[in-house]
Amino acid sequence: MRLSQLLPLRQQMRLGKAIGRLAMKLVKGRVNTAKRNIELCFPQMSAADQAVLLTQNFEETGKAIFDIANAWWWPDSKVQQHMTIKGQAHVEQTLAAGQGVILFAVHCLPLEMGARIFGQFQPGIGVYRPHNNPLMEYLQVNGRLRSNKGLVAKRDIRQMVRSLRSPDVIWYTADQDFGRSSAVFIPFFAVPDAATITGATTLAKLGKAKVLPLPSSATMMITATALKYRRHWTISPVRMSLKTPNVVIKSSNQSLIVIAPNICGYIAVSKLDQIKTTPLYISNPCTRWQ
Repeated sequence: MRLSQLLPLRQQMRLGKAIGRLAMKLVKGRVNTAKRNIELCFPQMSAADQAVLLTQNFEETGKAIFDIANAWWWPDSKVQQHMTIKGQAHVEQTLAAGQGVILFAVHCLPLEMGARIFGQFQPGIGVYRPHNNPLMEYLQVNGRLRSNKGLVAKRDIRQMVRSLRSPDVIWYTADQDFGRSSAVFIPFFAVPDAATITGATTLAKLGKAKVLPLPSSATMMITATALKYRRHWTISPVRMSLKTPNVVIKSSNQSLIVIAPNICGYIAVSKLDQIKTTPLYISNPCTRWQ
């Protein structure tokens, strides 16, 4: 995997696209899941358009293999040649005022490179799930620490709070499923009752921090040409009421909704966390994937 980052970027993208198309023929179960996710989220699309989006998603999934290798092993000088980041003043101003920052992101295919790019100007703390495989744990920890301060296990709330009060920046993704007890059900694309966790509100309150969303429209923008491979990130503050978690949660879902033209970069090959858990009034959750 490490050797793959030595390939020219243009060849990486072509090979990744081919890997993604090959995967469509080999992992039919994942294809069916991704197809159903797209049907649920974009029922207004024609069958032809949904098929195009499905193929694009697998192509981007194949490219993500090289995206991860580049994020973990490219030197800073090469990363800086292929990045654009905007809105960093919002982060700087918040930290200067003595507040921590919860960088509100989503799970997407270029997430690893996104964190590496962000760390070029403001190294922070990543919230992650420790890997069960010792080798993969070693690779992901060392790769993610190339331009960031540290990692915190996703259930270590105490350390997250300490980091925010330092103050520091925490990279936090909320599009996960921890069951009904820690979620509210709000719209997600065309799904009216998507389970969305409210953890950011709790963290902001305990850590006395500000939430700065990282819009998904930025994280999805991948342009590979003969010379450049660019990411465009836009960071903007959000006003939130600590008494109403839906304010932050709706911000998260809306930031996803604006990427509709570039949704092919969102992870769709597994059952989307936000529509996996269903409200109690849905008697048979499995019907969503039938």
